[in-house]
Amino acid sequence: MIESHCNPTEAWSDAAQQVTPCQLQDIINGLVLRNNCDITEDIHLLRTQIDELDKQLLHLLAERMGISRQIGKYKKEKKMTVLQTLRYKELLDNRCAQGKAMGLNDEFVTKIFEAVHEEKVSNSRCYKNHSQSLYFRHIIEVAFVKALLLHPQ
Repeated sequence: MIESHCNPTEAWSDAAQQVTPCQLQDIINGLVLRNNCDITEDIHLLRTQIDELDKQLLHLLAERMGISRQIGKYKKEKKMTVLQTLRYKELLDNRCAQGKAMGLNDEFVTKIFEAVHEEKVSNSRCYKNHSQSLYFRHIIEVAFVKALLLHPQ
């Protein structure tokens, strides 16, 4: 709402917020009318592209989790620790380098792959069946890898 008065200082209400008729005319002349239909169609097309990419991301993540479960079964059979520290560090380093080459921020890429890794570990059937000592070893190894990433030698 805009209040206009010929002499704003003499207005009975909200004198400090009043504009003169000339100022009101300037405000009205400065308004830009947009065709919301065109904008809505343009943004709808872009959002449709985002939706399709998100669908592809979800399919890829599901496929990745399936392969991770296979790796988990293999590790369980071979009595291997859940986390292979060097592999995990190499993976994060490589993905950050790949992401950087694509214009993505290192921190963003690291957060994504840490989230993927944590989900894999927490949902892995073989992980739940590992002994408690392997579980604690995993916790220590994750902390070690994070320390290496934060303070590379």
